[in-house]
Amino acid sequence: MAPVERFPELELLRGWLAQGYAGEMSWIEKRLADREDLGRLLPGVRAALVVAVPYDTGEPGSQAARPAHTGWVSRYAWGADYHEVVGERLDRFVASLERAFPGAAFRRYVDTGPLPERLLAARAGSARTPARSTRSWARTSSSAWC
Repeated sequence: MAPVERFPELELLRGWLAQGYAGEMSWIEKRLADREDLGRLLPGVRAALVVAVPYDTGEPGSQAARPAHTGWVSRYAWGADYHEVVGERLDRFVASLERAFPGAAFRRYVDTGPLPERLLAARAGSARTPARSTRSWARTSSSAWC
């Protein structure tokens, strides 16, 4: 669980953007205000539940040793799109939350929203925050965000 607050670390991102390092990734700057203030996405949000979801497709060779100085395709890219696979899991989780908390509102993201996932994971005490396995949720007193 992590408090949802402003993230001063994102000032570094603002500087990075100002120096033109984003190249053609204009989507980063377009949603920066949302990333900096998650209350814009869910008014009243106070906390985030951050969950690391391991995703290994199980494809043969996805964990095989490889020769030194060779390229490698990350395990998450070997099979079905992890956005869909993990998203379906989270949809089932959200449905269970909706049953447990009638009337609450939920949001879930799988690397598709303007969440500072690594910062949330660090605040939640996650020892490891790999870019493709961090999933974030938040809950207010009357609504939840997944």
